[in-house]
Amino acid sequence: MGTMVDQAVLDGVIETYGSKDGWQGFEARGRSCSWCREPIRLRPSSSRAGSEYFKACGNRRATRCRSCADRYRMDARVLVLAGLDGGKGISEEIRSYPVVFATLTAPSFGAVHRSVSRDGRILPCRPGMKGPCVHGRKRSCAMTYGHHDKLVGEPLCPDCYDYEGAVLFNALVPELWRRVTITARRNLARLYGFTQSEFNEEIRLSFVKVVEYQRRGVIHLHVVARLDHAREDSSLMLNGSLLATAIELAVNQVSLVSPHDGAFVSFGSQLDLQLLEETDPIHRRKVAGYVSKYATKSSDDEGVLDRKIRSAEDLSHRNLTPHLRRLAETAWHLGALPELAHLPLRRWAHTLGFRGHWMTKSRCWSTTFRYLRAERAQWQEGRRQQTIGVDDSDRLIPRYAFVGIGWKNSGEVFFARQRQREMFEIRQMLREHLSSIPAVLPPPIGA
Repeated sequence: MGTMVDQAVLDGVIETYGSKDGWQGFEARGRSCSWCREPIRLRPSSSRAGSEYFKACGNRRATRCRSCADRYRMDARVLVLAGLDGGKGISEEIRSYPVVFATLTAPSFGAVHRSVSRDGRILPCRPGMKGPCVHGRKRSCAMTYGHHDKLVGEPLCPDCYDYEGAVLFNALVPELWRRVTITARRNLARLYGFTQSEFNEEIRLSFVKVVEYQRRGVIHLHVVARLDHAREDSSLMLNGSLLATAIELAVNQVSLVSPHDGAFVSFGSQLDLQLLEETDPIHRRKVAGYVSKYATKSSDDEGVLDRKIRSAEDLSHRNLTPHLRRLAETAWHLGALPELAHLPLRRWAHTLGFRGHWMTKSRCWSTTFRYLRAERAQWQEGRRQQTIGVDDSDRLIPRYAFVGIGWKNSGEVFFARQRQREMFEIRQMLREHLSSIPAVLPPPIGA
């Protein structure tokens, strides 16, 4: 029995076949934007430059455009890895510099359902807590949940959960992290026996940071930090253990006073620190991949909060879990308070109060996204010239006019989604093949 095809899809396919460029033009446009979900359609002013040109939307969120998010994630991985192993204009000498991978967590704002596993076994959510809470709800849960279960992250008692504290923590994380970096530098200066000015002349702290949203709606920070020589002729011994100690002390020392109720706001007590060894390149690559995957995540798994909330009515029409809805409502409510005017919480209610960048790095960590995009554009242009036999003297750089956003008809949308799935299947096969090839480790130091 054949598969039924929508009439709008058939009409779209016929329209594309009968267009000036035909189906080959559609395929060429799709490949040029990597089968973006909502490409930007541009028309060149010169007839020599061809007909319409499709530019990828460039959205980093996987819930909005999987194709562009995958490219952003790969660029983010290259950016992180260049700061670990060199390359892309960065000297490979930095491989010998000490690097620490740190995960800074959020404090508890109330008990939530969780997925617990150990040694391949799924354990009960929250056993052992006896008696009800002050609102008459159970404080324990003997159920077992998978990681993707809808109840994971939902509070056991919504009335006990500190929603205002969670939203304000998200809003104050950028300032908390700024103070952690300042305090870590001061701690390093003290551990090395330097004054602050002497430390700045000898040592530089570089880092890359990515934000991860937990299922409970609060954020974690994944940080890869590195110690560099501030002077090229410096012979000072860089110590990774001192870097880890300085970060641990800074996280425990830094706190802020909430502008709402005067409570102290700080990172959680759970802090994970790993010293990345130069002789373990596989682990370093895994860290780069682990960090970069969070750069494409959204504040919710379905992408409902990918766009800004315009009004309370707008929020009420969104299909959110009860917990995320209450977090967004709390951010919207707090945004109207005069003492929190410097934290534009209504503007950032769709990110549950967080108003920083999803991925940031210090200036000297490694290369930039602009460098990577320019390098890719240069490679693509070189391949195009080889294909059609055009040299630089014949090259025409046209001016483009905006035409629209998205594919032209339902037929193109249908086949673009199909081509995108095929593209990801091929990429997955390549990744599995590359992961099966044994890595060649460098000889141990002194060998």
